[in-house]
Amino acid sequence: MTAFTRLWKRAPLWRTALLLGGASAGLTAFFPTASVKRHAPWLPGHAPTLPSTDKTDSSAQPVADNDKVGAPDPNITQHGAIRIAGHTIPLPAGDWHPILTAQSGPRGELSEQFLARMDRGVITGIIVARATQVPVPATAVIGFDTPCHDDRNYYAHISEKPAPSGLAVEECTFTSNAILSNASVSTTPFDQAAFDRLRTLAYPIPPLMLSIGWFHVAPVPGTQNIEAENIITLIAPLDPQTNQVVAPPLAWTKENLSKFPQAKQFVSDTNSWAKTWTNLLLTGFAQNLTTADIAPAALNDPASPSRRGG
Repeated sequence: MTAFTRLWKRAPLWRTALLLGGASAGLTAFFPTASVKRHAPWLPGHAPTLPSTDKTDSSAQPVADNDKVGAPDPNITQHGAIRIAGHTIPLPAGDWHPILTAQSGPRGELSEQFLARMDRGVITGIIVARATQVPVPATAVIGFDTPCHDDRNYYAHISEKPAPSGLAVEECTFTSNAILSNASVSTTPFDQAAFDRLRTLAYPIPPLMLSIGWFHVAPVPGTQNIEAENIITLIAPLDPQTNQVVAPPLAWTKENLSKFPQAKQFVSDTNSWAKTWTNLLLTGFAQNLTTADIAPAALNDPASPSRRGG
């Protein structure tokens, strides 16, 4: 057995980080961020530039093309839904704050948003939304559904339907745990920058959250290109009195859930809500989301303020 094989079997957090990194590699190569572009200038596109926040700086140059990274005011509170790349993303119940935004690629092909939900002084939810702003080659999202195939997921559903173009409509949903105290939980520069900003803002980040991943790829009629959306929703299994995770880290593996009733119940509730949540995301992707769709009951995830006793 090689050293790599031993590490693969014995280090599940490392394996998850590796899978998530591979899933993002395709879009990263097509739409490089600033740090990637500096180290690999041969990649397509231009490195995005963070606009100056100093209004007195008259020498600031406009951002090249459509590439930009934004650090919005985190004191803004958002409810209901947001828009990204022409699609509607509903927001679960609670007060959501924008942390980081980005638009990358020669034509601004990829849009990203990172939001955090605060409740009683701690982060109880995070949404990372990525969507293609314009149609892109199907090769740009190869491997994007890799996390859906991880056998340690609590739940996974994968569907593929043929389309007239020959490209398939693909969708996958999974639930798993995310160890946020592990610096390698995400290898994408955008995610790392967003978590760094949370730490700079002194937002308390739980050491562990449950992740609901949703990926949707749809062919553009009459072309060999696709539109894609990827939403990662993190919710925190916190005790409302102590703001501590309701069970120790070892409780959150599939094998150990039965030994920890609170962890088992939270995972069960998350799996149930994930089906409602991802149906809303699909409706928003198709631009058919209505006010009636985003009723309070549909938006009350297991970590929402009302279900935490708020």
